[in-house]
This record gives sequence, structure tokens and C-alpha cells, in this order.
Amino acid sequence: FLLVDEAGGIAEVNEATVALYDYSAEELMSMPVWKLCETQEPSEFRAYWSASAGAGGALFESTHRRKDGAPLDIEMSVSAITIEGKPYRQCFMRDITRRKEMHAALTETLDRLQEAQHIGRIGDWNYDLASGAVTWSSELFALNGRSRSDPPRDLEDSLCVYDEVSRQGFRSTLARCAAERTQVECELRARLPDGRTAHHHLVLAPIVQAETVTRVHATVQDITGRRHAEEALRRMLLRVQEFLTP
Repeated sequence: FLLVDEAGGIAEVNEATVALYDYSAEELMSMPVWKLCETQEPSEFRAYWSASAGAGGALFESTHRRKDGAPLDIEMSVSAITIEGKPYRQCFMRDITRRKEMHAALTETLDRLQEAQHIGRIGDWNYDLASGAVTWSSELFALNGRSRSDPPRDLEDSLCVYDEVSRQGFRSTLARCAAERTQVECELRARLPDGRTAHHHLVLAPIVQAETVTRVHATVQDITGRRHAEEALRRMLLRVQEFLTP
């Protein structure tokens, strides 16, 4: 907690703030509040002062510095109060450095996953059994030749690139996955918007909550290249067999 006057002077601090910044209370109360900010610019303080003038105050995120120079990601709830006729801002601060680090690590992991999916031509989707909503990963849009601005409306719309035999087989596989609460696999034949034929291998896994399957997660891999290689090998073996047959 900080109590700040109109000139930016720190009028009051609590022990948690002393521990957070590693300054003594006397040191904090002898410096302008913007010295705690990374920019150390009075203009930043004035912007906070103006934005928090309303009845509801304001919430800010800013990078501050400890006494030893270590960065702190701070979330500040700032509100205006008046004491003995003078305006002040009371600032309640929360250290969100760890949260920011975790978010950055998660973002990096997701970026790596997306890159791995792109290289491996792998996408995934989630199907909510209650609402019928289907969400696709970025790579799945690419695999299906579909724009990200045109997300699937429902499960049937998600299956529109597959032929009827594949769709029927998928429905049976999905029903088994949900009924038996077990991971299942299937292969589907797609006709893409540009006219190409693609072969997809799907692994479906149930998501169980409170002993009920609520969602199904599917991993989709484009195995078209493998199927073409297998077909080429089959034809070559047939030619060899014909050559060897008297």
C-alpha cells in the first residue's frame, strides 16, 4: 500500500511495500513515487493521477524496480481520496511478476506447439458434447484448406470436407469414444476446396468430468504423403510380381 500526494510524494507505506521494494519506509517517503517506475518519468505518475480521479478509481499494470534494480511487474488499484481537504491517491499493489513469467512461458510453449504442428502437419480440435461447439487449432484450418475467418459452426460443418463413407465412420468412432470412455483412431478421406484429395489420421480422446464425458479432443495428422508412398510401393511390387511371373 502507498498513499501518494498530488506532487507525487509518498506520504505513507506499509510493511508489505517495504518488503516488496526492499527500501526502508524512510527511503520510500523521501522519494517521488515515479522513482519506483521503470521509466522514472513524472509523466507516468500524472497519467495515473488523472485516470484514477473518478469514483471507481482505476487499475494499472506497470513495471517497477526494486532497490537492487530487479524488475517487478506490478498491478495497481488506484483510487482518489481526500484527507483534511487535500487530494491523495491510495495505491494497492500486487506483485504479478510470477504471473507474467508463467504467461510468457505458456505463450512460448504454445508458439512451439503451433510450429511443431505446422512442421508435422498436425492439427487438433475440441468438441463440446453439451453445446455442440467445435474449436479448431490454427494448423487444422490449414490442413482443411479453410480460412480462420470461417470457423466451423458445428460438428457436421467440421466434417464437410470428408466423403460420406468417412463421415459415417467418424460418427461411429466418436460414439464409441464417448460411450466407452476410451481413446480411438480412424482415418478419413477429404476432398479439399482446391480439389486435392487428402488423407487424415485422427486420434480421439474423451475428456471426463464428474464421471461424464463432456468433451472429445481429436488430434488430426495429414498422412497424404504416406498414403501416396504406400500406393507407389504397392504398384511397384505388382510390377515386380508381374515381371517374375512366368
